[in-house]
Amino acid sequence: MSRVLVVLIAVAAVSMTGCPGEDSSAPDAGVDGGSRGLTLRWRGVPEVPTGQDNPNVQRATFRVRTLKVIGDSAPGEAATTRENLSLEWRRDKTPQPVLFDQAPPGKYAKIDLVLRGDDRDTFEISGVVRRNDIDYIYEIEDSSQLLVSVPLPSSATLRPGGALSIGVRIDIRDIVKDLDFGAARIEDDKLKIDDDTPALQAQVRAKVISSIRLDTE
Repeated sequence: MSRVLVVLIAVAAVSMTGCPGEDSSAPDAGVDGGSRGLTLRWRGVPEVPTGQDNPNVQRATFRVRTLKVIGDSAPGEAATTRENLSLEWRRDKTPQPVLFDQAPPGKYAKIDLVLRGDDRDTFEISGVVRRNDIDYIYEIEDSSQLLVSVPLPSSATLRPGGALSIGVRIDIRDIVKDLDFGAARIEDDKLKIDDDTPALQAQVRAKVISSIRLDTE
């Protein structure tokens, strides 16, 4: 059964190669100028693969069913909505910015994302973890629907004929940090976190939600 989690991510300060059907003002923290219209930029923290971290991340994919940038003149209309985005980080690959070239001028308040929650995995994360001096490949999967809302600073205003660029980051390292991989199941010599490990899967799910935030750098 699809589970729905809703979260409002608090942001301190006034602070996609997909599968078929998926598309892979005064500046302030997380907001600056750019191409005309409204642009969303994506950044995984740190870069993937994550080097000598234990565990490290070799690949991370997040599938967005619906993305809406909400503002006083854009209450969720088509001009500031995108569907079926695949945000993928792996070696030599990062998601492309999303341009809303028809976004109406005005003040923007938040970004609402619905991560899949259907027959596709909502997210997939894989890498290597060392346990008892042995390196294991791990794979994390979840198809639960996740709802995420990212508040924007008061300076997030698109002026007529102008440009507004907003950065969104996913703290990928934090998702796998401190996970109890000893509770993962073993299949084909890999550590698996999925529907058969519900408690651990729920922990990862909460970490994914809290990792998506405004990029203030």
